[in-house]
Amino acid sequence: MPAQLHHMREHSVPELIGERDDEDDDEDESLGYDDTRQSPDKTMASDGTNMSSSKIRTIHKLAERRRRREMKNLFDTLRKCLPVDKSIRLSKWEVLKKAVEIISAQDAEIHMLRLHLDSSKALPSNVTQ
Repeated sequence: MPAQLHHMREHSVPELIGERDDEDDDEDESLGYDDTRQSPDKTMASDGTNMSSSKIRTIHKLAERRRRREMKNLFDTLRKCLPVDKSIRLSKWEVLKKAVEIISAQDAEIHMLRLHLDSSKALPSNVTQ
């Protein structure tokens, strides 16, 4: 299978262009590609039809556009979860770096709280803090 087509197997053409294919939700009916080439500019789809290279490029562009939109939405969601000034624009790298810093700090705090809890459980019941 051509490397550039492997990620498109999961989506039908209507899904890639934002439409829903309600007639056939069967996973087997989604676009799948075969390594068998009929000619240099044609690819055999799983349903036995030939697809021109221009149609494959169009499908690839639509899939890539959808992937970029999903990634943008995920970064926007992650940024909203961060305790940072929302008026300041952060790059994707800065969002990821800040998220890692916060998660690491929270992980360290959880570790310290567990140690404190364990040490308080180890104290005799007649000793109060």
